Amino acid sequence: MRSHWAGLLLAGVQAVCLGWTAAHADTGFYVRGALGVNVAHSLGLRAGDNDRASRCDEFVNPQYWALEGCTATNRGSGAVDDWQSRFDNALGIIAGVAVGRRFGRHIRLEVEYFYRASDQDQTAPILAPSGAAYTEVFGAELPRAEERIWSVTGHHLFANAYLDFPNASRFTPYIGLGAGAGFTGMDYGALWSRHIDPATIETARGLPNEAEVRQNLAGTVSTTRDTLKDVLFGYQALAGLDYALTPALSLGILARWTDFDSFHDGGSYRRLRSHASNLRLDGSEPVAYQVQTDDLGFFAVSLNLTFRL
Repeated sequence: MRSHWAGLLLAGVQAVCLGWTAAHADTGFYVRGALGVNVAHSLGLRAGDNDRASRCDEFVNPQYWALEGCTATNRGSGAVDDWQSRFDNALGIIAGVAVGRRFGRHIRLEVEYFYRASDQDQTAPILAPSGAAYTEVFGAELPRAEERIWSVTGHHLFANAYLDFPNASRFTPYIGLGAGAGFTGMDYGALWSRHIDPATIETARGLPNEAEVRQNLAGTVSTTRDTLKDVLFGYQALAGLDYALTPALSLGILARWTDFDSFHDGGSYRRLRSHASNLRLDGSEPVAYQVQTDDLGFFAVSLNLTFRL
């Protein structure tokens, strides 16, 4: 008897659900959730700062004022103020939600939020504009010169337009285009390290106080680690396939290629030649670096669950 009433109750609930679906199937609104993986393409990085040559650093050379160029307006003259590096592809996750509306059987418009994180976790040698590693340019004096990217993350907001291709089956292929912005963060670091042996410090050769500068510069490091941030604008191309589980619920797969303009940001060094990020004992002439990348882009594939309201 209990099973009889349970069966009637289940049938009643099913009838109510089907009736609600039928009544709302043509409203056109839907929500979609997505979870998947992304592959960020290789990343070229260019950077520079407004430092002076090491011999112009008062912490290193108390007699800097006597050297030509150490007080000139062009602070970068004679300094390593331009460099580059390159990082390989990176894997990560992508997850998001969208709210959209159907206009007829073929056209859909939606607003989409998604988060992506690409785990770069790579170290690359710092290269001179010529393409040679700075460790080769400076020889034994500079045993380490490298940059590191731990991750690139982004919170994105896009407007997408889709063209659906409905047919007699439960499968609906579609294509789409979107445009929007990404609030992007890059976990970035750099390290320049001088040899601890003063005899290797060729930067000091020929100075009146050569021994003092060799001693002061030996073993020093310039280092930073910051989460750099920028707002990037971009576009995406999308293609997918949905399978109708019910009239209101679909499961699908979506592939996208998303491309943004270049990333720009910078900051101060945590340590500049093992002292604060400025050139003078009184704290004047602060030194800041700037980082710029190639266009940022990634390919992603996600599983989607779409519910028609």
